[in-house]
Amino acid sequence: MKKTLVLLMTCLLFLFCSHEQDKTTSERLHQWDALAEDRPQAVSDSLKQLNPSHLSRANRAYYGLLKTITDDKTYADFTSDSLINSVRSYYNRYQKGSDNHIRSLVYQGIVRYRMGATDSTVLMPLKEAEFLFKSQKQQKASIGYLINYYIGEILEINENLSTAIDYYNNALDFAQKEKNLRHCYDAYLTLFWSEMMQDNNKAGKLYLDTLDTFVDMSVDAQYYLLNAKSVYYDSEKEYEKALEVEKQQVNLLRKMPLQIDKHKIYYSISKRYGNLGQLDSAMHYATSAIKHITDSTHRLNYLLYENAADIAEKQKDYSLANQYRKTAASVRDKNIEHEKDKSILELEKRYNLSESENKVLKAQRQSRFFTTAAIIAVLFMLLLYIYFTRQKMLAAARNKQLEAEKNAAQAQARETQAQTLLIQQQAETQEQILEIYGSFLQQYAIQQQSAKEMAAKVRGKNTALADYYDENLKELNKQFSTLTGRLFTPVKLQKQLRLSFTPDFLNQSDCLILFMLASGTDNAQIASLLNTTPETFKVRKAKLKKKIATQANSLSDGASLLNLFF
Repeated sequence: MKKTLVLLMTCLLFLFCSHEQDKTTSERLHQWDALAEDRPQAVSDSLKQLNPSHLSRANRAYYGLLKTITDDKTYADFTSDSLINSVRSYYNRYQKGSDNHIRSLVYQGIVRYRMGATDSTVLMPLKEAEFLFKSQKQQKASIGYLINYYIGEILEINENLSTAIDYYNNALDFAQKEKNLRHCYDAYLTLFWSEMMQDNNKAGKLYLDTLDTFVDMSVDAQYYLLNAKSVYYDSEKEYEKALEVEKQQVNLLRKMPLQIDKHKIYYSISKRYGNLGQLDSAMHYATSAIKHITDSTHRLNYLLYENAADIAEKQKDYSLANQYRKTAASVRDKNIEHEKDKSILELEKRYNLSESENKVLKAQRQSRFFTTAAIIAVLFMLLLYIYFTRQKMLAAARNKQLEAEKNAAQAQARETQAQTLLIQQQAETQEQILEIYGSFLQQYAIQQQSAKEMAAKVRGKNTALADYYDENLKELNKQFSTLTGRLFTPVKLQKQLRLSFTPDFLNQSDCLILFMLASGTDNAQIASLLNTTPETFKVRKAKLKKKIATQANSLSDGASLLNLFF
């Protein structure tokens, strides 16, 4: 008892400590969550102190969400979306519609976007997050910003610019509500690029002027603002201003948290010097751009060589120009299938200097046929998604039904087994009772026979004593008759012999005889118990057998009674 109490107290203490540890970890995760926006690297370092395998399921999901958020904000490379998928699955099951569930959907889309996807696999979780967010009574502006910003970006990539601008404006509204300057900056910058894509330079300039009012910006924010100014000045043919801001960009390269390909900015500077007629400087930066190529298989590398060839021609160095053109043709033949517009590289700096690829894709999508095919492809993927989702739901329902049927079958088997065991126990009990009854009847028969013999022996010597024995024997017979009347009834006969009917057509004496036959009592003992001779008992036994035989055809267990006579 004492050991059990100690063990119980130990278990309670363990559970209490475990609960307190989970609570402490949860509080720490909430504190880090509040710091993730402004100090993502510090939060990322703090998360490394935890072992997720030692956390509860809730804390492990929260940990996975914060790790994904900080990895995104510290520009980590995403090679898999398995972590955020597991986080989304947990919140979808246990906290559906919560802020963390919505954020898990948003970052599922962001991770896939960062991995290079721009199709429905990115858009679907973002749209689901938007639906859940709109159904909330109390909405967090920071979450609303993320949803609208990234939906707008995906729509723009897929050339639905008008709808994308609506989402960008919604993102700006949420950024202003949460008073987050960086989010406001990103929203204004995105709207600037949207206007520039539509050749609406005046509206773009208004956004650019607004961006100039931001102070204490991070290095990357300064860099991308200079990038925007460069493109704007170039579109206005203000090449000196474009060149000036691009030189400022070069000074910021070493401070950037992301590695920027230097050959792209050198290429832009070379173009600016070329537009200004400063050919020596243009050639210097053209060759610098070629020297700093990081990916020799990039399909736009030929533009760098063609730029150098153009400058060499203007310098009347036709031999060098011819050499660069041959190299450009060789690179072009190896790395691309069709010639691309030479001005794409200048616009590549949009969205982290990757706009050139987007412009190439845009040029390929301008035909109506391809646009129609893209829409059909998206619709087809949506149908596939719906189909496979439905199939998954049906499979889950079938598995659930099979599991329920299996559990029901197991329960039925256990019930049947329990009933069989109960019947077996009852049968054993009845056999024991029947055995006791038989022993009782046999002992009584022996004693009665002994009493008769004793009375017969002493009668010749002592008549009074013999009469006394006879009187006692008669009294015992009366008591026996009363006792057997209570013990040996048709109802008890049914139970002891496990009959399916109550043999009401039998009297007390018939039941007693059948009980004694069932217990193995011989004819002499039965005759003695009934106070008759063995010959008379045989006649009585035959009558009882005939009596049962006349009822046997209408009784389901009549044969079992007749078997007692053999």
